[in-house]
Amino acid sequence: MRSRRTSLVLSAVTLITAGLTVSGSQVASAGTTTSVQPPTVQGCHAHQITTSGARLNYTECNDGGSSSVVGTVQDTDADGQCAYATVSIGTWQAEWKACPKNTKTDFNSGSHPGNDAQVRLSER
Repeated sequence: MRSRRTSLVLSAVTLITAGLTVSGSQVASAGTTTSVQPPTVQGCHAHQITTSGARLNYTECNDGGSSSVVGTVQDTDADGQCAYATVSIGTWQAEWKACPKNTKTDFNSGSHPGNDAQVRLSER
């Protein structure tokens, strides 16, 4: 048991050192509504949004009036729809698409002026 606990702690430390947090989730349109407040690492929070056919894992960072989002959007269902991650920070907005099933698309918004990023997951 001690070896497993040490391994889990080392994994968490590795994630935190990389500027990420261990877990968290946020609300999606027509998706899950579970919300968890993860620990903060240098103003960053990890989140997960899921719908019936898509998943979005991302980390949002806020630093003195600017925000950035880095993550992965994935299509998880062979339903003919694609998964879309939309990020809005201040007046800036971008969208990333993953399609067909099991396709993952990594994204990085870069830093933009704004105290909060709006992140959405949709299927269409």
